[in-house]
Amino acid sequence: MKANVREGLRSPAYKDALCGLINQICLPSDRCKTYAKESFLAVPQQQWIAHFETMFAWNDKAGL
Repeated sequence: MKANVREGLRSPAYKDALCGLINQICLPSDRCKTYAKESFLAVPQQQWIAHFETMFAWNDKAGL
């Protein structure tokens, strides 16, 4: 999963990768899904990359 997320977020189609993540964390019926999508897509690509790299590093140290 880590490799897929990293590749997706680093690609020119990173917005598609973000939409895929939203679909994984939200049910189709969730009223917050539209807001989550708008919010996620408003964050710059480099910030998403940094966030996930930090989160993966933390998980690796914690043994998760």
